[in-house]
Order: sequence, then structure tokens, then C-alpha cells
Amino acid sequence: MKNKFPGYYNLSDKDFELLWSNCLFIFDTNVLLDFYRVPQGTRDTLFRILGLIKDRIWIPHQVALEYHTKVIEEIATQESTYDEIKLSLNKKKSDIEKDLNQFSRHVHIEVKSILTELDQTFRNLFTKLDDQKKEHPNLLDVQHKISLLFENKVGEEYTEQQLQEKYHTGKIRYENNVPPGFDDKKKESKRYYNGNIYEDKYGDLIVWHQILDKAKTEQKSVIFITGDNKSDWWQKSKGKTIGPHPHLIQEFKNIVGSKVMFYMYQTELFIRRSNEYLKFDESNQSVDRAIQDISTVKETRVQYIQPIGRVLRDTDQSGNFKNKFELLVSYLQHSIGGEIIIALTEEDVARDEKKYTLSGFEIISEYQSIMLILERKGDEYKISFNDLYEINFQSLPTSIKFWLYTKNNTWRFYLLESD
Repeated sequence: MKNKFPGYYNLSDKDFELLWSNCLFIFDTNVLLDFYRVPQGTRDTLFRILGLIKDRIWIPHQVALEYHTKVIEEIATQESTYDEIKLSLNKKKSDIEKDLNQFSRHVHIEVKSILTELDQTFRNLFTKLDDQKKEHPNLLDVQHKISLLFENKVGEEYTEQQLQEKYHTGKIRYENNVPPGFDDKKKESKRYYNGNIYEDKYGDLIVWHQILDKAKTEQKSVIFITGDNKSDWWQKSKGKTIGPHPHLIQEFKNIVGSKVMFYMYQTELFIRRSNEYLKFDESNQSVDRAIQDISTVKETRVQYIQPIGRVLRDTDQSGNFKNKFELLVSYLQHSIGGEIIIALTEEDVARDEKKYTLSGFEIISEYQSIMLILERKGDEYKISFNDLYEINFQSLPTSIKFWLYTKNNTWRFYLLESD
């Protein structure tokens, strides 16, 4: 039965050894962007691994396009974080001072002395941040190094006709939840490059087709490394990731050939297995550190959920920010990094179009409550925000794409994490 249902069976130890010895290593966009998000030691480990397999690495054109679209913003975000932290700390300092000054007439509490110590503490923090900023790595060097590693190792661009054909079949695949990419079917954003229109909802599908094209042309087994953990790439059971989605393995065998293999790793396990098969760190210290750093990067994309309500409560009511939602989006941008996509169904927008206007990127309306639903790893996080009455999206950065609808007097925003 294994020959007919290969996606449901694990590879043997011998299969893995053969796979690692002659496969093509293909990387997803999020893996390349993580080079800019991790400490120098972990970055060195990642570069060391790629250096050991440099003759067998490759990326699809779609990955290269997404990477170049996002990398400058990633670099800018990393470099601006120091000043943003200082602004945040200054606000906290002012809030604490304001609270303490309420007790300035207390018979025993020495408010002035406490304020002096507080001021010195924050000065020390600012000094440390300034020192760390001076030591911040030149991430343009990282960009240059990645560019050299993948020189002549990028796939060919699809023509507009090829893209439209993939989009047509992709619509049918998504309707039937055929992987990969169906988790992105609510995305409505598009981008234009080199005469082609790229629909973001089909980004993962294009990556997959370009992987299949490359493997078929070279008759090569493939290991695909991605930071994505969605169910349209992976087989999952009771919240646990079992392995690559069986349909992907089956489709790979059908198109490329029965004698080749396909496997996938998330970045952390790829680092671990790299050391097992390439043996570059006998002590495992750099491996353990790199795995922890990559995990931390992923965790920070979820950790912002809890502080959202606090950020909104702390919004300056005097009007320094145009509205609470603008501050929320700004906070999410810097917490996640990269593009934020808020996407819903066009059908529901049209249904209630009289309740608001959609002109350019400007929507102003009144409503009673707002709910943000973060879709990640198959889970659903819901947070309610009250007393948010006005939104002016025209003032938001152009990198933010969105679609809105209202139902039962409740506005909902689906925040879909991009790579």
C-alpha cells in the first residue's frame, strides 16, 4: 500500500540519508527574512549551514520576489526599533511620574527622591539602548551575503499566461482545500512586477508549482525549508504537526517521478537535522542556541496578542493619535514586522455598503464594537475592543491592505500574518 499512498508513510533512516546526500534544498521567503531577525551568532550558524550545501540550494522566483518586496522594510523595522522602544519607555516614565506626583504631599513618601531614582534608571536604559544601536549589525551586509549565496540559484519567472493558468486551477484547488495555499484564499491584495500581476492569495501555490517544475526538470529529490506552520502545508493531528501534507508528497511523486522524494522541515528542525547529517557542531551549543532564537522569533509574532488591549487603553485621548485603530495597526506592524493584511469577503462588504463608504482607502463610520480575530496555527484568538468609533484608513501606511465587512452590527477584521 505504501507505493499507492506514500504521503502517509514516514521515510526510513536509509531514505533520509539518501535524501540528505543528494537532494536540492529549497527555501521559503520567511526563512530568508529570519536572517535579519536573529542574533549574530544564530545568523552565522544559518550561513554556515547554507555554506555547506551551497551547491545544492535554490529558491523559486516567487520566493525571490516576495523576499525582495519585504527585505528593505524588514531592515528598516529592525533599525527603527531602538527609537520606538525609547519612545515607549518615555511614555511609561511620564505615566509613572504623573502617578507619583499625586502623592507629593504624603507625610512619609519621598516622592522627589523616588522620581530622581526613576529618572536615573531610565537614563541608564536609554544609554544601553544607544550603545546597542551603535553595535547594530549592518543588515545590508546580510542582504549582500544572501544575494551572493543565491546568485544563479533563482528560478525563472512565470509569464502572465502561466500565472493566469495557475490562478484558474488554484481557484478550483482552494474550493476543495487542496494544498498548498488554501489558508490564504481570503487575501485580496495584489502586486505588479515586471509586467505581471501577482495575486497574493496564490503565492504559496506558485511557489509549489515552481518547486515541482525544478524537481521535474532536474529529476531531483527536494527538501523544502519553511517557517510556515499552516495546515495547507502540513498534516496535523490534535494540534501536533505530523509531517508534510500527504497530498503534497503524492503530487510530487505523480509529477516528478516515483523514485524521487519530497520532504519538508520547519527552520528549527532543519537546523537540528543539518547538524546530524552535516556534522558541523559537535558540541550542539550553536545549534541549540539557533533553535531557541528561531523559536523566539516565531513566539514574538503571537505575544503581541495579549498587550493589544493594554495598548488601546493607553492611547492618548487628547488626539495625538488620529484614532485607536491607527495605533493598534502601528503596534502590530512593529510587533510582527513586515506586511499586515486585513482581508474579508467582498460579498459582505457589498451587502452592507450603505452603512459606510469605501473610497480609496478611506472609511469613516460609527459602530459599537470591534473584534480582531488572529488566525494562526489553526487556532483562533479573539479580542473585543469597545468604544472605538472612528477609523480613517487613508492615514495608514500604504503597505497595509484590507477588506472590511459588517455583520450583526459588529465589525470584524481578519488579520492574516504574511511571511
